[in-house]
Amino acid sequence: MRNTLVVVGLVAAFAGLVAAAITFGGELSSFMLASLEALPFLVLAVLAQAGERRAWARGLTYLWLVGLVLGFALLVLGLAVAAVGIADPAVGTVALAVLVSFFIAVPMLFRPVRVLLCRLIPISPDSLVHKVALFVLVYVTLASFGQLAALGGIPPLLSAVSMVEESASTRSSTGQILDLFYGLAWILPTTVVAAGFPLKRAFAESIRRLGFTRPSGRQALIGVGLAFALVGLFTGIDHVITYVWDLMGWPTTDTEAFKKLVGAGFSPLGAVAIGITAGIGEEAATRGLLQPRLGKLLPNLAFVSLHAFQYSPDALLSVFLMGLILAFVRSWSNTTVAALVHGTYDFLAIIAEVLGIGF
Repeated sequence: MRNTLVVVGLVAAFAGLVAAAITFGGELSSFMLASLEALPFLVLAVLAQAGERRAWARGLTYLWLVGLVLGFALLVLGLAVAAVGIADPAVGTVALAVLVSFFIAVPMLFRPVRVLLCRLIPISPDSLVHKVALFVLVYVTLASFGQLAALGGIPPLLSAVSMVEESASTRSSTGQILDLFYGLAWILPTTVVAAGFPLKRAFAESIRRLGFTRPSGRQALIGVGLAFALVGLFTGIDHVITYVWDLMGWPTTDTEAFKKLVGAGFSPLGAVAIGITAGIGEEAATRGLLQPRLGKLLPNLAFVSLHAFQYSPDALLSVFLMGLILAFVRSWSNTTVAALVHGTYDFLAIIAEVLGIGF
């Protein structure tokens, strides 16, 4: 009965927000638009948790999963079309990459495969939640990398934004900053729900499951110091990567297009906003939610793959290395410290670029 009430309550709450957004528009509409990145996964998490006890919820889980797969495929194809045009042969290659990614991910739904994998990562082969999470992670990761490869290493968002003279966003600078926090406002409850609240765990227990515990003063100080050190380290690493990419004639990330894409985020206030929202939101999902069940490597690859719509492979390599460091920070301490390192690093890196400070 509790599972049913939670699902019904979730649907009713979302329907009410949609109705209010349509009626009143304005910032509420922007807030609801920000839900599109996280809400499908929040619903999937609730259905999968309920599905471990109720057959009707299990059926709805698989139906929602089909919709999520199709929706993500359409998103990837839509971005490819926006980047190169519908007549470009690369669009067909992107479609093929997405299809292949789906078939590679399908074995994750079979128990014998998960039995083998549980020797490497701490999942339960009989858990519907772990089954669905593993399938989605593999599918999204491969499809995201696949579309970038199909487009010749040129990320679709940068291709699309480079075609216009001004920022493609019609939002004001204040609105763009608010959108970052709207996204965080959806990501955080999604990770808490995916961690088991309220069907499997109490709220405080779910927060602990995510690794958001109070760090010691020593851990916090080390985290901030590490962030400063990483800015200098990755300045050198990025120079080496760029040199190798240029030497090999491989495409590199268009920094000017990226600044245009980021918009108001490329400013002192934007540095603060990105430091907070990316540091907390990305670490909550990647190192907090996924790493304890799927290990360090697979969540980090998923974390990197979601940057493949805005970064070329040179920048993705840098993101991968940073993600590995954050994974070890999470293992050494907790998600709070990993978020502190991540957020401080992002803030310092953007501020240095905005102010033209060299490290």
